[in-house]
Amino acid sequence: ARLEESLGRVLSHADRALSEARKAHGERVRRLNLAAAGKLAEAWRDLGRLSRTLPRVAGVALGRGRQYLVLAQERLVRSVTRELQGAEEALASAADRLVPRSLALLAREGQRLSDREKRLWALDPRRVVERGYAILRLTGGGVVTDPREAPVGTKLRAEIKRGVLKLVSEGGEEGHGTA
Repeated sequence: ARLEESLGRVLSHADRALSEARKAHGERVRRLNLAAAGKLAEAWRDLGRLSRTLPRVAGVALGRGRQYLVLAQERLVRSVTRELQGAEEALASAADRLVPRSLALLAREGQRLSDREKRLWALDPRRVVERGYAILRLTGGGVVTDPREAPVGTKLRAEIKRGVLKLVSEGGEEGHGTA
C-alpha cells in the first residue's frame, strides 16, 4: 500500500510538472504569436499609409518593401517554429528523464519497505512462540516479566505454538529464571 502511495505521489508530481511545462510552453507560443501578429499588423499599416502618401514613382520601392515584409514574415514563422520544436524536445527529454527517476525512486522505496517488513516480522513476539517458547500474559494483556507481577492466584494466559493455555499462578520463586 505504501509503495502504491509512493507511486501515486511520484506520478502525480510528474503529471503536475508535465502540465506546468506544457502551460509555460503554450504561454510562450501565445506571446510569440501575439507579438509577431502585432508587429506584422503594424508593418502592414505603415506600408498602407506610406503607399497612399507617396507618389506613384515610389511604387517600385513599396513593392520591395512588401517583398521584404513577406520575407520577414516567413523568417519569423520559421524562427517561431524552431523555438517551438526546441521547447517540445526539451519537454520530451524532461519526461524521458522523469520515468527512470520515478522507477528508481519506487524501487528504492520498495526495498526500504521490504526491509522494514522484515525487521517488523523479526520483532514479532509470535516468532518466539514459533521457536518453542511461551509468552506469559496477564488477563489484561500485559506481558509478565517479573514473578512479582503474578502473585498466588493470578490468572494468566500462556501463548504457545499451537494455542493458548489458561493458568493460575502459584507465586514466584526467588533466584530462578536468570541465566
